[in-house]
Amino acid sequence: MARQDCFLCDSCVTKQCDQCGDVAGCEDHLKYHKLGYSGGCSPYRVVEIEGAGRGLVATRDIARGEHIMTTMAAGTGPCARTAPQCVNCFLLLSSAQFCPRCNLLVCSAGCSNGSAHQVECSILTTIRVKVKRMKDGERIWRESLSNITASVTTIRLLSLKWRDPAAWSILTNLMNHQVNENVWRLLKDAFHTVLHLDPR
Repeated sequence: MARQDCFLCDSCVTKQCDQCGDVAGCEDHLKYHKLGYSGGCSPYRVVEIEGAGRGLVATRDIARGEHIMTTMAAGTGPCARTAPQCVNCFLLLSSAQFCPRCNLLVCSAGCSNGSAHQVECSILTTIRVKVKRMKDGERIWRESLSNITASVTTIRLLSLKWRDPAAWSILTNLMNHQVNENVWRLLKDAFHTVLHLDPR
């Protein structure tokens, strides 16, 4: 049998699925072929479709109502277009508390130590130290906080590059056909003001 490319990324360094034999996957992505806790196999592969971009194509007949995909979010974060919310649990805030390390909004001390928040907190704490050394650094940081908060989801997704390279490779293959210009402006401002200080 001829060697198949990875069902997800087109890598030619693959291993055939030993359960279904329908697809092959690279070392990073074969685990994404499995369906959650059941451990069954997903009946699709990702292909380039002329005129449409990347899409899913069935590798076998699919029964009506059959579970074909289990997916987890690559990253989550606060909405950039709502009232202030906790960056860890996303609770809308009527009164604010601040993380003592990075100064982002949280609803409680527990959320300042929450697992979702730790990703950007470690990055932003390092950047905050650098900004505070600058002339008017504390003022610059405070004035940048709303744009930094709008950038939290982006920071979490970008950090996949070193935290989870397999998820990062999937993320970089996604296609975007629309850009929200208002959010994009907030992200660019946060980057040019302070986030560029993290070299990653």
